[in-house]
Amino acid sequence: MRNVLRTSTRIGRGFTLIDMVVGAGVCCVMMAVAMCAFGSASTTASNNRCHDNMEVIANLEKEFYVNSSTHQYTTSMSAVGTPAIPVPLCPDGGTYSVIISTGTSTAQNGQTVPIGKIVISCSSPGHGKYAPDIDTP
Repeated sequence: MRNVLRTSTRIGRGFTLIDMVVGAGVCCVMMAVAMCAFGSASTTASNNRCHDNMEVIANLEKEFYVNSSTHQYTTSMSAVGTPAIPVPLCPDGGTYSVIISTGTSTAQNGQTVPIGKIVISCSSPGHGKYAPDIDTP
């Protein structure tokens, strides 16, 4: 009887194989959820950075407009960059282009851009375009 009592009160130590598989499964599910959230956050951050870059280009264009003798915008990206503020690059490798509206261009929000105003767009998918004074920052 004494021997039976000892074996029945003995507490097992360590994890079983089932415990390990369940723990690994829980970790995999948590990592999958975290990866989805991280991917979405990095895409949003990249789009926001690109939009900020388009605002910088718009400010450089306004400076060019004020400083040029003809008081016109330019579509040349090299003309608007200065040594102090170079033309920014798209974080996803897209290229920026400036269009001077003829009255048929539309802003990101769908409004028509007046004649002579500019629209800055990015070639990277999903980054869109920005029209100063029309699209909100």
